[in-house]
Amino acid sequence: MHGYDRIPSQPPLAPARMRAEPEERRSPHTVRTLLAALGYQELINYAFVDARWEADFSDNPEPISVLNPIAAQMSVMRSTLLGGLVSTLVYNLNRKTARARLFEVGRVYRRDGVTADGQLTVRGVAQPLQVAGLAYGPADDEQWASVTRWIDFYDVKGDVERLFAPRRIRFERTRHPALHPGRAAHIVVDGQTVGVVGELHPRLQQEYELPKPAIVFEVDLESLLMRALPAVRDVPKFQPLQRDIAIVLDDQVEYADIEAAIDARSREDSRLSALAEVRLFDVYRPRQAVSSAAEAVANTLLNKEKSLAIRIVLQDTEKALGDTDADGAVAAVVEELSRRFGARLRQ
Repeated sequence: MHGYDRIPSQPPLAPARMRAEPEERRSPHTVRTLLAALGYQELINYAFVDARWEADFSDNPEPISVLNPIAAQMSVMRSTLLGGLVSTLVYNLNRKTARARLFEVGRVYRRDGVTADGQLTVRGVAQPLQVAGLAYGPADDEQWASVTRWIDFYDVKGDVERLFAPRRIRFERTRHPALHPGRAAHIVVDGQTVGVVGELHPRLQQEYELPKPAIVFEVDLESLLMRALPAVRDVPKFQPLQRDIAIVLDDQVEYADIEAAIDARSREDSRLSALAEVRLFDVYRPRQAVSSAAEAVANTLLNKEKSLAIRIVLQDTEKALGDTDADGAVAAVVEELSRRFGARLRQ
């Protein structure tokens, strides 16, 4: 072509190598995909929020103010994602939506005296990434195969467990300004509190004119990005052996503490070396008695006690287990729970 010089073709001088991602870490996109697979829809809300939201959802008396807000209702920086989720729910309920599953991944802004100035930080302000979700309405879409049931705390608790799987997490009873007293729990991973889950407080339900309560959770995103690598283990050749026990103990003792105590005992007691699983499958309290048979059982329980039915599963890769092994494991569990919590076998 006349009047034009060809652009020289020159290969790159430096080798281009793809950066390897650590296997024990997953991306935020994976977390979004998991939530979408659980039926949640993603939102993107403004980080500027109404100052009332900070008082309602985080009891924050001194939120970070915006010097020149674009609107009066966007005067402060959010310290929680819950306000945006509830606001979106109210908007959709006013337009006859009957069921909602919402989530958001975004930054929150909190005063923090430790944070220093940096390329991506501002002195005195922590900016962690959070994941928050909200569930409202029937547990399933209306269908012929199941009776309509309103979603509850345990449905969303299960969703949170699926987000962290295969890692094991604990739930510890807590109080939160935005959550119902007695229906809220901290999410604990490796001894660290990383989030909260619970039913929206009745006061906020009334204030935001929600016909029924919503279930919400909020978790530190960083805790969700770490995952355990698969570990190789032999496939058991022998059938598992299980025993069910019913123990009576103080009503204030949480099952998570019981499970932790049994797990700790299994590391030092040979009778529990084949312990494969501990599972709670029933909880009984005297005030729930509705029949003469139930009342007879209730008479064996003292005031402020409860009965827990626990399944102990044993499995060994080297040998078949018998009644002697099962009796020894049950004895070890009962001894530990008696020593730690004053528990006794229900007669």
